[in-house]
Amino acid sequence: LAQQHMTDLMEPLRRDVMKKKRKEHPFGATYKEQHAASRLLAGVASEAISRELPLAMQAMKFIQDLASIMTHAGKPLEWTTPIGLPWSNRYHERTTETVRLWMHDHGVWRQTRILVANGFQKDIDKHRAKNGSAPNFVHACDAAHLLRTVNAARREGITQFALVHDSFGSLPSHAARFQGIIREAFVEMYSRHDVNGRSVT
Repeated sequence: LAQQHMTDLMEPLRRDVMKKKRKEHPFGATYKEQHAASRLLAGVASEAISRELPLAMQAMKFIQDLASIMTHAGKPLEWTTPIGLPWSNRYHERTTETVRLWMHDHGVWRQTRILVANGFQKDIDKHRAKNGSAPNFVHACDAAHLLRTVNAARREGITQFALVHDSFGSLPSHAARFQGIIREAFVEMYSRHDVNGRSVT
């Protein structure tokens, strides 16, 4: 959550300061101050979610615990989605190297060093695997719902879509029916499959 606040809140505000739309950054002038504010906001958000949506937080912790158990054994958490595709929560430590580059900046050539990833180590990154497990699980379910929706729509002659992750669009002439198909596919998927992938008869 802290990184999301940095990306979605702190960075746009920083750009506004650079463009002179704001006199100063409301969460501090330095990256360190802004990151501290992001962590504080993330903590407040987590507390609110825990209080208002306790079952969602329990589900997240359950998935994270599974990921931790698997990474402790040196394996990724794996699962089969409701459409039968394999899903693997696989994160590995990056290997890096420093590359020296010459940059042309305002008429001056200067040398700079850039750290770039050039591969991955065999060992699983336990921290990233745990933190990414619950969001990735939801992404996998969203992807399954999207595919089921498109297949159902095509069976009814709707063939033109605008799709981004869990957002759906179609031509205005198909919008009303497509809206119904989205909901029908969602209900059908979760009626026939529980969240750990077992078919429900």
